[in-house]
Amino acid sequence: TDPLFGLVALQWDYSLKLMYSISIIGDSIDIDSDRGRYLNQGSSQSCLDPDRSDSKYCTFERHIVNDMEQSLGLQSGQFVVLFIKEADRHSVIVSFRLLPMTTDELSIGWTQSKVAILIEQISDDRSSLYSGNVMFKIDSTWGVSGVS
Repeated sequence: TDPLFGLVALQWDYSLKLMYSISIIGDSIDIDSDRGRYLNQGSSQSCLDPDRSDSKYCTFERHIVNDMEQSLGLQSGQFVVLFIKEADRHSVIVSFRLLPMTTDELSIGWTQSKVAILIEQISDDRSSLYSGNVMFKIDSTWGVSGVS
């Protein structure tokens, strides 16, 4: 388990670093002395609430999801933002889950292939990943965590 959000789904949960200040992403920043500053709206799925869907955070989350779906060839709902944690004053760590949608995709191979594509795209600044709305600010030196 992970102390910040509980259960970690091995081979499905990953994170990457984006060069954005957390205050640009959302207004409802939770602060915990043990965990730091983070935005937890992803795991609580608060953007599904019509009253919150136009918030700064939900707009940012929508952009990340759209960028990742397009660059990795994912269906709607296969990329889920779990939470966004402040790494430093000018960057955040985005924790996310890749969700298989069919029984064929339930194999570890499907998820690993999508992560391999992501890693390849991160190292190529001409890839479709960098043409998105927010993913162009990915920290290519940080890579993708959760990859063994």
